[in-house]
Amino acid sequence: MLETCGGHVSRHIVSEIPGISRVIYDITG
Repeated sequence: MLETCGGHVSRHIVSEIPGISRVIYDITG
């Protein structure tokens, strides 16, 4: 998913880990 945050593009990367769901926020711009 690509969302604009404060004029920056924030990429929401969801990694499926055995039993744990991680969400990594990578802000670029």
